[in-house]
Parts: sequence; C-alpha cells; structure tokens
Amino acid sequence: MPPETVDAGALARLDELFAESGPFEFQLDRTSWFRADVLWLGPRDARPFRSLTQHVFSAFPDFPPFEGEFEDVIPHLTIGHGHPVTELRSAEDLVQARLPINGRAAAVTLVAQRSAGGYWTRVATFSLGLAAR
Repeated sequence: MPPETVDAGALARLDELFAESGPFEFQLDRTSWFRADVLWLGPRDARPFRSLTQHVFSAFPDFPPFEGEFEDVIPHLTIGHGHPVTELRSAEDLVQARLPINGRAAAVTLVAQRSAGGYWTRVATFSLGLAAR
C-alpha cells in the first residue's frame, strides 16, 4: 500500500486484525540466504508469522506482500543485505554461535519507505491480542 494511502481507516482495520491474534513465542534457529547478498535468520516454526501475513493480505487483497513479487513469502529477520560476502559470512559465523534465539512476539510495527531507496520509518505499532492492550 503506498504510504500516502495509509489512512485512519486502514490503521483501525490493522488494529482490529492484530487484536484478533494473540502474542506467541518463537525461536530463531538457523541462518539462510537470499541469493548471495542477503543473510537472514529463520524461525523454527514459521506458521504464526505466515498466519499474520495471510490475515493482512486477506484484509487488504489489493496489496499482496512484496507487491506479489515472490510466490512464497518467507518469514525472516534480515541480518545483512548488500555487504561483501566475506563480511556476511563472518556475521553468519558469529550469529550461528549464539543460536537459538528465543523471543516473544507481542506487537507488530508498520513501517514505510517514503521514497525509493529512502529510510524506513515507523508508522504505527499494534498489539497482538486484546489481553496485550
């Protein structure tokens, strides 16, 4: 969704949607790569993240994840992007020595990039589940 079209109605719908999903525990237990320029961490169980993505897409079907560029959206945490491969491999070694990483998802943050190649900024944060409010 273009950032300028994210209005109060869209924010309210996202707030409702995320309130329907409860917080959840997760574990990041592996590294992987997109091509040779993006190193990322993956969750042991991707289902809760996939479920949130599907709920948002169902609510806003005109705006598929990543503009529909990828057939499969892979839940991940980017460690490094666009750095020399040797640096990314070093980062991978350091991160793998500290795996697994346990976490708890209690909120979702909506970020927007106002211009191509520009910085990402926080637009809003939504609690997961009514009990978290």
